[in-house]
Parts: sequence; structure tokens; C-alpha cells
Amino acid sequence: MSSSNNEGSGSNVTALNASQQNQQPVELASFSQLEVAGIVNERPITNYLGADNNPGSSNSRMDTAEPLAEIPRVEEESLNAIASGRNEALKNRLAAALLCGNCRHLRRTRMYVCRLGHLTCAPCFKELLIDAQVNEVTPKCSKCQADISMPIRNIAVENAISELPNNCRYCNEKISHNLLNHHERNDCQGYPVNCKYGRIGCQWTGARQQAPYHERFCGFLAKTANEIIGALETLDAKADQEKNVFNNLIDLLSCEKIVFTDLQMRSDRIENETFYVTKFFPAFGKLWMIRAKINNDAVSFCYQLVLRSIIFSPLKVEFLALQGPYSNAKISPRIYKHDFMPNICESNYHDLPLTEFNGSVQLLANPVISIRIIMFLLND
Repeated sequence: MSSSNNEGSGSNVTALNASQQNQQPVELASFSQLEVAGIVNERPITNYLGADNNPGSSNSRMDTAEPLAEIPRVEEESLNAIASGRNEALKNRLAAALLCGNCRHLRRTRMYVCRLGHLTCAPCFKELLIDAQVNEVTPKCSKCQADISMPIRNIAVENAISELPNNCRYCNEKISHNLLNHHERNDCQGYPVNCKYGRIGCQWTGARQQAPYHERFCGFLAKTANEIIGALETLDAKADQEKNVFNNLIDLLSCEKIVFTDLQMRSDRIENETFYVTKFFPAFGKLWMIRAKINNDAVSFCYQLVLRSIIFSPLKVEFLALQGPYSNAKISPRIYKHDFMPNICESNYHDLPLTEFNGSVQLLANPVISIRIIMFLLND
């Protein structure tokens, strides 16, 4: 009996293969088309890819299943063209499809999707969450207003974005983003480096291709021993100052009330002057914002902390700005203190110390300026 069943099964398979060879491949309907068809016909949609293959199962409906479309084979030459960046049209189409639906920029950060598939980059997603928290509402997708209180990360989109070619910010060479960091650190001739005699006081910083020429004629090679000792003492004093900042920061970490948040500053024109402002963010039960501007030297930045809520008693706050998690501009930590009063709701402008010579250019080159603010409430 077992032998006859096997023979019958084999003949069925042969007949099925013959019928499939006579059929022409048809285009597979999209998910939305199948879903609409299922709703109109008031019957469940059959998942043919995951159907039960047991001949005795009631779910096996091979005679009613639409034949799947044949997946076209991608030629090796086309793949090489895509990998080398020669297929510009495809690259542009992919980049447009992977844009953040909120800021409309290609962000090489974590990417999230709502339940309908709309993309949101991590900085914009955090802003949506903060806005919802400030307004005490449920966070919604900016495209379809779907609930996004439960974040869904899309790693496939992140990997696709990382493979797109990107221009090096120092030499403008096109290279895949996942190889960009290695290129900058090891191969890029425009990457900023320090003089190798910096240990004895040379403060020169410039492009890697200029370093050999500078080091050959570096002025510190002609310094006397006393001059070098004086330069080393200056470096030691600077190191001690930085050490004091970190010691103070460690002491502040013992405060009972600490808040840190990642913010994005966007340009705003106020009375013929350009400022960079953040949205309101909550801290210590109050609403705050950061306002920044470019100094008169047109190179450095300064910023202030602004209290937007009404208070009836003083608030003693210490704060510092750091590099944002998705920013390329490095900021040296520097702690500032301000006593907020009912009639004094803005701190003084303080320096935003950038550690790289083109740090302000990097900040201004981005559509938004990302920073991280840490605040400590010192009230008893």
C-alpha cells in the first residue's frame, strides 16, 4: 500500500509540474491589493508562501493559488555598477526612498518605522517623543498619525543607508559610509592631524598631507631646553584644568536631581540676527530651551540656557553641553552655573568650546545642530 501511494504522489507532482510549465508568469499583486481583494470578497487572504504542504490538509489549495512571478536575475555587471557607484540613477532613487519622513534628510542613524512603514530617523523620533511628553499626548507618526509610543527599529533600512556612497567631508572622495570612518582615520590626506612635536608644545593642526612639510620645518626643533620646559609647563596647566572639570563633574553626579537630553538646534532669524534654538524640553518639572549664536569672530559659538516656565522661587542650576550622539563636532566639557529667578529666566551666553579647528564649519554644514545637555539642580 505504501508503494502505490508513492507512485500516485509522483504522478501528481509530474502533472503539476507540466501544468506549471504551460502557464506564463504573472505579476504578483502587492500586499495592499491582496488585502483589499480579501476584504471585498469577505474571505481570508491565503498566504501561499507559508501554506501547509500536507495533501490532506484543508489549507492546501494548490488549484486556486496564483502562480508566483519569477524573480528577475540581476546581472553581475549591474551589481558591479551599483557597488562602484556608476549607477547614479539607482543610487538617487534608493536615497530618495530611504529619507526620513519627518526631516526629509538621509540620516545615518538608527531608523524607526510606524506600523504603516513610514521612516523616521532617531533624532526626529526623539523629538516626537519629547514633544508628546511636553504636550502630554500620545506620540504620533508625522505622516499617518499612527501611535509610535512603542518604537520599531528597521535594521534593513539602516544597512541599506550604510552601503550608499558618501562624500568624505575632508577630501570629498566618494566611499561607502560603512568604510568612511576607516578611510578618514587611515587614508584621507585631508584629515586633520596634530604635529608629532605636540608633546613638547607645538600647537599646529592641519591636513595630513601638510604634516610632513610642517614637521620638517617645525619651529620647536630650534627651541632651547628652557623654552621647551616652559611649553611643557603650559601643557601641564591645561591638563590640570581639564582634570578639575572632570573632578567637578564627578562631584555633580552625586546630586539628587540630574537630567540629560539630546537636542537639535535649528536656525531662527530674530531682529536681523541669526540664532540657533531648540524646541522646549522638560527638566525638573519645568520647560527649558537652548539658544545659541555665532560669536563676532564668525568662527566660535556661544549658547545660553533659557527657562520658559514661571517660577516663584530661585533655581540653582549647573549645566554643560556635550557632543550630540549623531554629531561630528566634538565639544570640550565646560560646566556653567546660573541662578534662575522669577524675573531672570535666561543665563548669560557661554562659550561652546569646540575641540577641532573646523568644528563650527561641521556644525553649520548640517541641517540641524545636535548637542547633549546635562543639567544639575543644586537647590536644597
